[in-house]
Amino acid sequence: MRTPYKSSFPYGITKLTIEKYLYFYKNEYGLNYTILRYANVYGPRQNPFGEAGVVAIFVNKLLKNENPIINGDGNQTRDYVFVEDVVKANVLTLNSQLSDIYNVGTNVETSVNDVF
Repeated sequence: MRTPYKSSFPYGITKLTIEKYLYFYKNEYGLNYTILRYANVYGPRQNPFGEAGVVAIFVNKLLKNENPIINGDGNQTRDYVFVEDVVKANVLTLNSQLSDIYNVGTNVETSVNDVF
């Protein structure tokens, strides 16, 4: 098992706890598992009214001739992955007999300014 990420936030702690339980059940009972860690997913029909989904939020604002709000200087980066690529990753792992953790993304950092 790969070294899991470290987190001091409840969301990350919960995810890490589940990963540890799956690792335990693999060792104790032979249960195979696949964990997919998604980067920032974007694509059609994404809700532009939530607090996540910067691509959908920006597109919605621009279509209304409004200026998107960029927090900070906009140089913060994320890995943005298209929803079809996420679907492909899910399909590829459906019948896997391996137990592992996969990061699903492009491995490319893109700034909020570049998204804008």
